[in-house]
Parts: sequence; structure tokens; C-alpha cells
Amino acid sequence: MIDERFIGVLGPDGAGKSTLIKGLTNYLESKKQKVHYFHWRIPWFKSDDTKVSICTDPHAKPPYGMFLSVIKLIYLLFIAWPAWLKNAWPHLCRKEWVILDRGPDDLCCDPRRYRYGGPIWLAQFWARLMPRPEKIIVVTADPESIATRKLEVSKEELARQIMQYKNLSSKKYLHVCSSSLPEDTLENALKLLFEDHTDFT
Repeated sequence: MIDERFIGVLGPDGAGKSTLIKGLTNYLESKKQKVHYFHWRIPWFKSDDTKVSICTDPHAKPPYGMFLSVIKLIYLLFIAWPAWLKNAWPHLCRKEWVILDRGPDDLCCDPRRYRYGGPIWLAQFWARLMPRPEKIIVVTADPESIATRKLEVSKEELARQIMQYKNLSSKKYLHVCSSSLPEDTLENALKLLFEDHTDFT
């Protein structure tokens, strides 16, 4: 049931995800396409995320212990598919686009953000069970450049996260290095995303 019009954007804070998502949305809308946006996970109760609260320090709180971490994964999996069927799948049936900011794979790359304290292999297995985009754009950048915009995360932690994002290696993941010009990043992402769809380029 996962459609190619369901796409995701991953990457560390400060890498340029929001700018890229805005560029993708503007590009698709210029092609007379309708776009729906969700942040991290698809909620039960609304068909679009119009407002997203900004977390200034996502690593401020300590991770949960093993038991609560496992319970959290089970809970998220339990609500994910009904929410997908209710609020995302109907858009895809109407040939509309759904963009997911972050998504299940983000928990595996940056578990502290989600206060996950369990084993990474379990999170990776859980992510494969979740509704995930057909194509996921992974945005990375040099830790030094990100650190100038995200002072709350150490350069060492940024380097660790970037390595985890770069290790995502199946055909599902489309890797883009965020350049100094957002237009270049968008152009590279579009080439990867629509290489087999000349009607969108």
C-alpha cells in the first residue's frame, strides 16, 4: 500500500530539511500537484500538520529505560497503521503527495531525540514494520557548518548522527549533501527523486 508519492526527508537538525521540504512543496505545487505534510509521524486526528512546535533542545531530557522504550515502540506501531489508513492513504489514492518530515528511521539515527533507550537493532526492526515512504531523501552536511546553527548539539554528536544517516544504504534512501545554496540542494534532490519520471522534471 506504500505509494511512490509518499516521500520522506531525513537528516540532523540544521542540515536544511525544512528548506528542502519547502522547495519540494513549491515545486510540486507549481506542477499542479497537491501536497500534504506530516511531521515525524502521521496523527490519528487530522489529515495535515499545519503547525509544528519547535523543540529548541531535543536532547535535553534523558532517555527512557529499556521497559518504557519498548512500550513506546509498541504504542507507536499500534497507532501508526490506522493513522496511515485514515489520514495518508486517501491522499495517495487521489494521486496527491504526502511528505513526511523525519519518520521511523530518524529514531534509529537519533534515538536520544525520542528518549529511546533500548537497543538499536530493535528500533531498526520496529522501523521496518512502520509505514514508511517509498523514497526517503537523506540530507546531510558538514558537522562544522551545522554546529554554527545548532549550538545545543555537540560536534561529536553531530558527527555520530551524520554517520548514522549516511549508513542508510538501501535503494529507498536518496542521499543529498546540503550545499551553501538551497537551490542546488533542491535540484540534486529532484534529480534523484524523479529520475524515472520525466513528466515531473
